[in-house]
Amino acid sequence: MSNGESVPPTRGPLINAVEVVADVMILPGLSELIEGRIPSGLAYGTGGVLANLATRWGFATLGPISWIALGLDSYSMSVYQKHIWELFGSGSPAPGNVKAGPETLMRG
Repeated sequence: MSNGESVPPTRGPLINAVEVVADVMILPGLSELIEGRIPSGLAYGTGGVLANLATRWGFATLGPISWIALGLDSYSMSVYQKHIWELFGSGSPAPGNVKAGPETLMRG
């Protein structure tokens, strides 16, 4: 789709489920490592280890939230090649993609 929408590659739901569980429950970055993106996977994994250490150092809320956020972002990068916040967009269409509906045609 040329208007900037994300289309997941044709992968089985079992592979997607394994990757999301690996990223969120085991270690963020595992789906990147599975896909062969070693530097990115190691960066997410390092962030996950730091989030785990933050929990042990007394940041009880920051650690788990960071772990889950890193895991979901790693999964998003593995499946869509976009960060998770890039998937949601701003909610308004791009200026060239506005379609004329009945309410805009009657204003003239």
